Amino acid sequence: MMRFAFIALLFCMPWAAQAQLGADTTRNADSTAGIVYNKLERDTIDWRPRSMRLSVDLAGPARLVLNDSAVYLEAAADIQFDNYHLVVEGGYANVEHGLPESPVYQQFYYAMNGVFGRVGVDVNLLGNSEKFGTNGAFFGVRYGQALFNDYLYFPPENNDLGWPVNSNGYEYTNTNASARWWEAVGSLRTQVWSGLHVGYSVRYRFGYQVISDVDHEPYAIPGMGRVNAIPWFVNAHVSWVLPFSR
Repeated sequence: MMRFAFIALLFCMPWAAQAQLGADTTRNADSTAGIVYNKLERDTIDWRPRSMRLSVDLAGPARLVLNDSAVYLEAAADIQFDNYHLVVEGGYANVEHGLPESPVYQQFYYAMNGVFGRVGVDVNLLGNSEKFGTNGAFFGVRYGQALFNDYLYFPPENNDLGWPVNSNGYEYTNTNASARWWEAVGSLRTQVWSGLHVGYSVRYRFGYQVISDVDHEPYAIPGMGRVNAIPWFVNAHVSWVLPFSR
């Protein structure tokens, strides 16, 4: 009788071991699946809008205080989606140099006015973290386009800069001209109080192109600046962030 019991035990032991191995494998698989699921849950981008930022450029008002013949107005809005910000910028420029009542008029006269817009995307390099709140270090790109008029007159008796003047002087007019360009933008933003934020941005402009018939190469473009100037530009801004309820 004992011999039959011993033989039965030998037959049952492999089945018991296999059952235990199957249970361990199932637990390990569940644990691995849980880790993967949690990681995917953390890495999933939440595309619901989180906040809107409205900002104004401070350089324009500062220029207007120093020179009432140069008006630059610029504002921007962006909507945050996780780490990403959809950005729309726009503004107006009305500039005159060498007004008739000034001595500079004897050298040249230049006027430009028009509107511009930019659209692009920023990514917050600090990540979507509650640790940094609404502060951020951003990098992004912009596509810009402007519609403008400009006028330049250079008297014939002043040709120190080598303009191709004749007996009537040098003159050109561009009407309803348009141009486009690209920008790489790096910016910082920090919270001052509640929704109030301040920051600045550094822009590198490239890919400039006139996309309309012009009488002469424009001297300056609204939203882009002087055509032949260095491509780097720095501006400061103040903004208000409006969080969305979720």
